[in-house]
Amino acid sequence: MKTIKIFVLILVAFAACQSAPDYKDVRNDVTAFHDSLMLRHEHLITNQMKLDTLLRQQPAGSPADSAARNMAIRQTLAGLQQAEKDMDDWMHAFEPDATGKSNEEAVRYFQKEKIKVAAIDKRYKRELAASDSLLKVLKK
Repeated sequence: MKTIKIFVLILVAFAACQSAPDYKDVRNDVTAFHDSLMLRHEHLITNQMKLDTLLRQQPAGSPADSAARNMAIRQTLAGLQQAEKDMDDWMHAFEPDATGKSNEEAVRYFQKEKIKVAAIDKRYKRELAASDSLLKVLKK
């Protein structure tokens, strides 16, 4: 029984010694996530330009085929543009300065921001996959 009490005390002491993560570490995670996302941003812009160029060209074929093609291009462009807007909006709202916040408040803020940028990353990947696929089909 005495060893169980000692074991419990050791566990409690160990748990008490563990501190919350430093907000700077969480902020660095968010920044790293953002930086990796920005690498895909160039790909997004490139695909937008390619689709915009294709939209301005008149393909050979029936008017119905051209209308369907142009609608697919416009929808894909809209998805890319929304992903870009989401990123721009997030960047404008993001506040990396934690002055005036406790460590816990700052950690919570940066954890929420990490969730937001992860959602934008997911959208980027989805829109880039769709645009890559469409561009591949249109090249044929």
